[in-house]
Amino acid sequence: MANIKDVAKLAGVSVTTVSRVLNNKGYISQDTYESVYRAIDQLDYVPNQIARNLFKQKSYYISLIVPDSSHPFWAEITKYIERKLYKHHYKLFLCNTGDTKDKERDYIKMMRENMVDGIILGTHMLAETEYQNLDLPIVALDYRVAEDIPTIYSDHNKGGLLAAEEILKNDCKCVLNVTAVVTDKSPSINRHRVFSETLKKNGVKCIDYTWDTKQKTEDYYQQMNELFDKYPEMDAMFSEDLIIMNALKCASERGRHIPDEFKAVGYDGTLIAKISYPSMTYVSQPIKELADTLVDVLLKKINGAKLYEDIILEENKCVGIRIKKTVGVSDETEIYGDDVIIATGRRGAEWLEKLCAKYDIMHKPGTVDIGVRVEVRNEIMEDVNNVLYESKLIGYPRPFKNKVRTFCQNPGGFVSQENYDDNLAVVNGHSYKDLKSNNTNLAILCSHNFTEPFNQPIEYAKKVGELTNMLGAGQIMVQRYGDILDGKRTWQKELAQSNVKPTLPDAVAGDITAAMPYRAMVNIINFIQAVDHVVPGFASTETLLYSPELKFYSNKVKMDENLNTNVEHLYCLGDSSGWTRGLMMASVMGVLMGRKLI
Repeated sequence: MANIKDVAKLAGVSVTTVSRVLNNKGYISQDTYESVYRAIDQLDYVPNQIARNLFKQKSYYISLIVPDSSHPFWAEITKYIERKLYKHHYKLFLCNTGDTKDKERDYIKMMRENMVDGIILGTHMLAETEYQNLDLPIVALDYRVAEDIPTIYSDHNKGGLLAAEEILKNDCKCVLNVTAVVTDKSPSINRHRVFSETLKKNGVKCIDYTWDTKQKTEDYYQQMNELFDKYPEMDAMFSEDLIIMNALKCASERGRHIPDEFKAVGYDGTLIAKISYPSMTYVSQPIKELADTLVDVLLKKINGAKLYEDIILEENKCVGIRIKKTVGVSDETEIYGDDVIIATGRRGAEWLEKLCAKYDIMHKPGTVDIGVRVEVRNEIMEDVNNVLYESKLIGYPRPFKNKVRTFCQNPGGFVSQENYDDNLAVVNGHSYKDLKSNNTNLAILCSHNFTEPFNQPIEYAKKVGELTNMLGAGQIMVQRYGDILDGKRTWQKELAQSNVKPTLPDAVAGDITAAMPYRAMVNIINFIQAVDHVVPGFASTETLLYSPELKFYSNKVKMDENLNTNVEHLYCLGDSSGWTRGLMMASVMGVLMGRKLI
């Protein structure tokens, strides 16, 4: 029976990489992902899924619950949801309820027992409390299931208006507005409301009719014939694509010329609408975009991210915040207060940057640090480590004289990988209390301060990281210092023979200079040579450099000594403000803000 080592050997990657693929952890290039799974298929390797799930508390399965998987709309959106999930290495459970409570309840129970990571709801037969008690990330489509469950929907108001305008252009006299929605908890009811109101305002007779959704789709034709018998005077109809398809068939069989004697407008724009005969006019929903948004929001919920937040301004005064729990037109929660404090941390830097631009909160481009993590033998750093646990060395090397500094020194530590948003893999380092290596690692960071007109320093640093990830096939790259000076890449065989053994076994030998900006690389090389005078042996040919090491800092919000921004009663604290670069400084800033408010 094949094991994980066999898979790694066949795929030409490390065991650690196979583990990352199986656990969907970190940045993984598509080529690596595919080669690992080809090896798994070829060897018929079966990982212990249950054990893995228990260990990482994730299954990478998502449940999609729909009322009728054969319905054109549900079939199409399912296709796009599955594709989107697969790109994020998730698998889909499709559950078809047939619009029955018992089946929906049974499926939800099954999903909980099988440890799915989240649920996309296309049904809504159960009570609100049953969904709230699930203790699972849930996103709903076109229905407000509960207060804390996001709802994704398109602009139905506009859809109804477009359909009404099409009917008005054709000078129709009696229009049937057929809806399967009977509750205002579904935003989709708005399209029929707007459609009906628009026609009636323009003097057109509009009959609002509720379709019997309990019938099977194959019975739609019979139900439609009954409608033609009941309303012989109607000359137009508006409804979803499948209902309109049946309407067109009935009208044709009754000798009604289309579109002169009978005008039909569908809603959804599914494939069946596009190929119908007689041809059909329809309002197209952005089905792929709906699917993408459903997945994006659900994955954000799974990963603990909040959806949307904003501030409330009145005459350049910040009076509160707005939390948008539902992705749609409205459904916002507003919270008011005398003062508003933003302290979102480093990961909130981009969000705060957009907020500053939106509300003219004065700020300037912040600093970004681009660099490498250096690893040397403990013997090299022994004199320093014996005196200082973490030394701080700062230089301004020629010719550019940028500030270059050491950071996060780990005696007897280990180089590690961490992952930012969008699967950006960056290098870091840490130490254990009891477990020690033979090496010391530390970061060397080159500070970049950009001037006008450029104002996207974070994006700049990310691009450097993405390029390095690309060259490393999704993994951290490592190169010997001597090879950099010789103008050559480091090969895996050379790395294996080095006296400095890498403590990040998954790192890929390569050429970090191919991705590192020239200015930063020159600064780092010259800084290492300068440090060598203080720490002999630091610039050894076998010193290891890992890339990318990146530190993102927010654009710096302009504030006075009392932490006031140019917007009254709005304050920005911590790393997201651009004023601090670590827990200690951010904590002090919080204390100062607290004293001000007392």
